[in-house]
Amino acid sequence: MTEFAFGSKMRKWIFFLFVLIVCSGCAKKTITEEKRVRPSSKHGGIVVFSTSSDPRSFNAIVSNESSTSEAISYIFDGMTRTNGVTGDVEPSLAERWEYSEDGLVWTFYLRNDVVWFDGVPFTADDVVFTFNDLIYNPSIPSSMRDLLTIDGQKFEIRKMDMYTVEVRTPVPYAPLLRHIGVGILPRHRLIESVEGGTFPVTWGVDTPPEEIIGTGPYRLAEYVPAQKLVYKRNENYWRKDRDGFRLPYIDQIVTIIVPDDNVQIAKFQAREVDSLRVRPKDYAYVKSIQQKGNFTIYDLGPAFGSTFIMFNQDQTVIDPVMLAWFRDRNFRKAVAYAIDRETIINNVYSGLGVAQVSPVSKADPIFHNADVRSYAYDPEKAKNLLKESGYVDSNQDGFLEKPEGHPVKFMLITNSNNSERKDMALIVTENLRAIGMDVTYRTLDFNNLVQKLDGTGEWESMILGLGGGNLEPHGGKNVWDPSGRLHMWNRKLSKDQYSKKEREQSYDAYVQSWEDHLPDWEWRILELFNQGVQELVEEKRKVYYYEWQDIVAEELPLIYLVTPKNYMAVRNKFIGLKPSSFAGVFHNFDELYLKDEYR
Repeated sequence: MTEFAFGSKMRKWIFFLFVLIVCSGCAKKTITEEKRVRPSSKHGGIVVFSTSSDPRSFNAIVSNESSTSEAISYIFDGMTRTNGVTGDVEPSLAERWEYSEDGLVWTFYLRNDVVWFDGVPFTADDVVFTFNDLIYNPSIPSSMRDLLTIDGQKFEIRKMDMYTVEVRTPVPYAPLLRHIGVGILPRHRLIESVEGGTFPVTWGVDTPPEEIIGTGPYRLAEYVPAQKLVYKRNENYWRKDRDGFRLPYIDQIVTIIVPDDNVQIAKFQAREVDSLRVRPKDYAYVKSIQQKGNFTIYDLGPAFGSTFIMFNQDQTVIDPVMLAWFRDRNFRKAVAYAIDRETIINNVYSGLGVAQVSPVSKADPIFHNADVRSYAYDPEKAKNLLKESGYVDSNQDGFLEKPEGHPVKFMLITNSNNSERKDMALIVTENLRAIGMDVTYRTLDFNNLVQKLDGTGEWESMILGLGGGNLEPHGGKNVWDPSGRLHMWNRKLSKDQYSKKEREQSYDAYVQSWEDHLPDWEWRILELFNQGVQELVEEKRKVYYYEWQDIVAEELPLIYLVTPKNYMAVRNKFIGLKPSSFAGVFHNFDELYLKDEYR
């Protein structure tokens, strides 16, 4: 009897312990699950950046300029992303992919745990919508369409099931994984604007921030024109760290709009902003206050972007006499020889720059052609080239005329909020006047300049730049394809652009005339891009892109100037920075967190 009683008690204790262990396990699981959605000790804090221009739009499809792409960079994700350190393509909204043996069929398997800011699940419908209804829509202007077509053929993109997308390319397409990483937009929010024909003006800068819906790490919370943009952490962002905590760590980003570079320095020194792009001419001063200011200057090497002078060859806008000058190769070569790049390096960049001779930056370790033709400063050679083409100073006023006494006179413009380009423009103006060109220099605010470039076309010559950070040459196809949206010096107008003014020709006649006047080398560049994109072997691809650079150096549609060295000053408050020459300092922003005293 006693023995039985003792046994019963033991069984009761064993049962109690079993329940306790199981419940303890349940409690542990619950705590872990809560922990993963609650912020970790790394979460919190606000950072403040600065930018020089207001965005022109929040519409990623129709806008080309850096002010827009910078403003929306936190809001949208693509199916893939590029590692800012290694340059490798990594999964993003697509968690994995596979491709057929011939390289023509790609299958992307999407994440099933992603939601839009408004809580609606992200699916294959959004991917198909972004490509088929937006990028490939002929009624919607999109630079991405130039990159995602080969010989005018678009890719077939279709939904296989709710979380699987198939992409079929007409020929092998080497940079597919990089270019498929374009930001995906929400079908449920935008389909009505597409069907109603209003998408090109949808998500303009007057759009309430809560209506701009993405899947990215941050959502736009506030936009005050000419003052600031405010972004708040997306608490439902799909990316997590190794411990299961949701990224990003930093709660809020404030980007203040400061058009003047000198004011940006003052605000950085006053600790009102957390980073500063250090102009080479300011490097010595900023370096001298580094320790006191508690920041670090990162040397990122030569910039990946480019700066150039170009001449407008749009026959619908430019006077025929001036157009003849700008289409004269000797005229463009004379300009190239007349520019004193060493003076630009020394006076604008305090010696911290390199002459640029190619559309591919010297920082690119793969595709830069180091043997292209260069144009050392030689004003006498410039004058001789002009003389060969019949430019003469017939009235002895110091300026050239051609033909029939027409003075070689034109306007050079650049954007007013870029002090380096303004300083460059002054030197270029002086150089060109020294060889007999009557050049007047003027600055415009950036958005006004872009409107002339992309809209009215009413400009004569311009100093501008294109951003870098792309290791793939095909990323520039929309500049070098004659029909590309960024073929700035001789754009092919859309039917809508052409019809905005009363024209003597029909649109079809205009297109035929435009094509007839396009030089053979332009078609050759297009052919090289179409061949290079199909070659999957890197060494063989180089052959095509090297020839492209040779042609550009000979024909000079863009006359390259100087590439500065790239420096960023960053407040010593961030943990996890991995600076990269092509991706910058903050490419992994969603993984960064702040030191304890800043959270």
